[in-house]
Amino acid sequence: MAWPKALSPVRVIEELRRKIASIQEQWQGARTENEQLRKEVDELRQERGQLEKDRDRLRGENEELKRRLEQALRATSVRRRRFPVAAARTSRSVRGASLEPHTAGISARASRRRSTK
Repeated sequence: MAWPKALSPVRVIEELRRKIASIQEQWQGARTENEQLRKEVDELRQERGQLEKDRDRLRGENEELKRRLEQALRATSVRRRRFPVAAARTSRSVRGASLEPHTAGISARASRRRSTK
C-alpha cells in the first residue's frame, strides 16, 4: 500500500521537525526577551530606590531652607519693629539715598549763617 503524497511519513516527520525547530527558536527568543526584561525591571527598581532617596534628601533640604527662611524673616521683622529707620535704610532701592534731609547734619547756627549770606 502506497501512502498519498500528503500523508507520506517522511514528509510528515520533516514538517514536524520544522515546526519543532520554529517553536524552539520562538521559545529561545522569548526566553532572551524575558531575561532582558528582568534585568531592566531590576535596574528600574534600583533607579527608583535612588530617586526615592534623592527625593527624601531634597525634601529634607527644602524643609531646612524653609525653616531658615522663616527665621530670617522673623529676625528681619523684629529688627524693623525695633529700629524702623535703620530697617528702612537697609531696604532702600536707590543706593546712597538718605532718609534724613540734606541739612540734617548742619547745625542750626551754620544754617542761619548760610541763609544770611
